[in-house]
Amino acid sequence: MLEHFQRRADDIAMVIGDTDRVPHSGSSTASRATTMMWQALQRLKPPFLAKLLGQASRLLGVPAERLATGPGGIWLAEDAAGTGSPEGPPLSYAELASRAAEPIRADCQFHFPTTPDAVMGGHYLYTYTGVAVEVEVNTLTGRVKVLDQYHAVATGPVVNPMGYRGQIEGGDHMAIGFTLMEDALMASGHYITQNLDTYLIPTLADTPDFQLHAIEELPEGDPFGPRGIGEVGSVALAPAITSAVYHAVGKWAPKSPIPTELLIEPFDVEEGA
Repeated sequence: MLEHFQRRADDIAMVIGDTDRVPHSGSSTASRATTMMWQALQRLKPPFLAKLLGQASRLLGVPAERLATGPGGIWLAEDAAGTGSPEGPPLSYAELASRAAEPIRADCQFHFPTTPDAVMGGHYLYTYTGVAVEVEVNTLTGRVKVLDQYHAVATGPVVNPMGYRGQIEGGDHMAIGFTLMEDALMASGHYITQNLDTYLIPTLADTPDFQLHAIEELPEGDPFGPRGIGEVGSVALAPAITSAVYHAVGKWAPKSPIPTELLIEPFDVEEGA
């Protein structure tokens, strides 16, 4: 909303929706809600902006094409494009709402895309990612340490940069855990790993910082906007680490976490050394 209408955060008041007042729209889960909101704003912006500037034109006596939204209210387009007038906008949003001849509203309807394929749990929209890592393999202990990593993630427009990086960071840490150390051992159908003193999870010392490249460009003609970002931080890191280990010592790990005994190399100690 802020980017679409060049507003300040205090220009927006969020009203929590009531599902009894709208048609059934499916779940508002995970990234689906982000994609739906993005698409809704794309459709709502032209008619809402036309009504907003039309009412402002009537009140200010200025042609609508010379007006624009901006921080705090409606501005002359030449002022909104620059720093604005120190006196503030000619018409605040609160004043516009109170003086408008009728409520300024716009609505839209659209169907969330679904896959045409007869696949249980299949999706129509997918995220793409590539990961490169640098690892260090200690052939004396069999331990693997991730030294550096790079994530390139194609999810369309980034809506919340901090949330975007946080999702990738969380998935990244989780993948380092189940690739290198997290192991729930079982015997006779029962877990023998029953506490976090034996179930190792990664700490900050095990999770180096990473470079993140967000690919925001959409394919030509793609109207669907942002994709999901939740799980993709983890799905490519495990095979990237496994591949890096292979390139380092020439051994493919048959399972995760990567067995330390697979990577231990025998060595000879010369007599008298």
